[in-house]
Amino acid sequence: MRTGIDGSAEMTREPIGQHFGITKERVRQINDRGMKQQRENAALDHAEV
Repeated sequence: MRTGIDGSAEMTREPIGQHFGITKERVRQINDRGMKQQRENAALDHAEV
């Protein structure tokens, strides 16, 4: 939802938080964790090549 990667429009933290009933700070934390996991996975994939 944050990046619009699924083809939908990008959304800011506030409406995402309202949609799920969480704070925009919690949305930020979840997004940060997901981005970290993506970076780690990309680094692993690159190391295996």
